[in-house]
Amino acid sequence: MRVISRLHHQGIVGRNRKFLPIYLCSLLMSFHYGLVLYVNSSFLETFFSQIEVAFLFGLGAVLFLTLLLSSELLTQIGAKRIFFIFILVEALAITILSSANSPTLIALGFVLMQGSIGFLTYLLDVFLEREVKDEGTTGEVRGIFLTSASIAIILAPIATGFILSGGSFRSVYFASLMVLIPVLFLQFGKAIEKHSLPKIHEKIPSSLRLGVFLSFILQFFYGWMIAWSPIYLNQIIGFSWQEIGLIFSIMLLPFALFELPLGELEDKMFGEKEIMAGGFLIAGFATASISLITSASFVAWALILFLTRTGASAIEISTESYFFKHVSGGDTEVIGVFRLARPLALIMGPIIGAFSIKLLGFQQSFIVLGAILIASVFLALRLKDTK
Repeated sequence: MRVISRLHHQGIVGRNRKFLPIYLCSLLMSFHYGLVLYVNSSFLETFFSQIEVAFLFGLGAVLFLTLLLSSELLTQIGAKRIFFIFILVEALAITILSSANSPTLIALGFVLMQGSIGFLTYLLDVFLEREVKDEGTTGEVRGIFLTSASIAIILAPIATGFILSGGSFRSVYFASLMVLIPVLFLQFGKAIEKHSLPKIHEKIPSSLRLGVFLSFILQFFYGWMIAWSPIYLNQIIGFSWQEIGLIFSIMLLPFALFELPLGELEDKMFGEKEIMAGGFLIAGFATASISLITSASFVAWALILFLTRTGASAIEISTESYFFKHVSGGDTEVIGVFRLARPLALIMGPIIGAFSIKLLGFQQSFIVLGAILIASVFLALRLKDTK
């Protein structure tokens, strides 16, 4: 109550009241996807080989990419209808994953789920940016948006571990479906009714190209780690799913703890360059250090993974704030270009990760990923700061 009172005193609640339906939708969708996020690869491995799993992740990203590039055609249907149609598609995909036994159906359900959730997240981005009138609050608005999603993502692995302690992977997908259903009844009203989908520009403005590439590196890191770290912890290190759920919840705390205050700092005191570079440095060294931990030490794994996401949270809010300070409500079509980084990275991350694991082994593959992040520090320092 004291925290809420303080936020209200600062005017944050009042300034963000009109965004609440979008924040709530983001929270529910994040919890829905967070429940299955770290079990997808393990579930798929019961039907497919490691390389086939990597390519299924890639196909899901290809579907997301196709939807982004088709958004101009989809505009004819209307943004609000498109949003709820893809909520239904997502629900269908999860239903397939929770009940089907055919590898073909499982593959279809997974690809549909990956493509739909990515496109739905993009739509929420568009809706949110169209409502932001004061660019001086971009870091704050984005910080709350990301923090609301992060809270759900943090809690989801604990729930997943609890479900798996007495059930199966299919029980997790069923629970995920139940969380998604309330989104169908959210009343967005005019907040999204009036919006059409933006066109995707062929070219990225020169001032944003480096920022978009750095966002790509972050999404590449996510794609690699989401696909392969749960398998490593469960099958190689030997943690139970309950332990993995707790470790991942601790790991994800930085997204809730740091993104909002960092966003406000970037609005009022610093630009994004220094915080982003520091984030890449922390995430890079922490990721490379994973290769040194070979025992099933709960504290060691929770700490090292917490540090990887401490760095990632700084990168995430910085890339978001940097980008959205360069666009306005009148040119949000450029958001589509920014969001192209995610599907492209999610195509490459799991696949390159799979080949790296096959060639070098799990431990050494973390060194490779850490080196990519550390090299990105020098790119981040080349950004032209907004302060």
